[in-house]
Amino acid sequence: MAATATPPDRFIFQAWKEADVTATGSPDVFNGPCTVHALDIFNANGSATDVFLKVYDSAGATYATKPLLAFEIRAGTKRRIYFGDGLYFSTGLTLRCTDAPMNHASADGSDPSPDMSVTVIATRST
Repeated sequence: MAATATPPDRFIFQAWKEADVTATGSPDVFNGPCTVHALDIFNANGSATDVFLKVYDSAGATYATKPLLAFEIRAGTKRRIYFGDGLYFSTGLTLRCTDAPMNHASADGSDPSPDMSVTVIATRST
């Protein structure tokens, strides 16, 4: 996985991009509380599989953790989701992506293939 974030000292908004969000997850991507303003989700890299992006207000998550939000991203599509004044995550922002909807009782699918990327625009809480 290759995640990058803009420098924390120079900008109000930060961009975080993960080129391969997996079922294992990308934990606490901004290292604490943040306000998310937009998600740019890309499942168009030759994918023939619908995927499910699960968003948590948590420092980490598993299939048994109930997400705050879940989005179905159809095969071969790109979605941009905007949150107006922003959506506050008091603990931290964790993302997971699987090829099956959530179950909460057993494993909820495997990693999407090909890779699904997500870019998050947020402000970090100080």
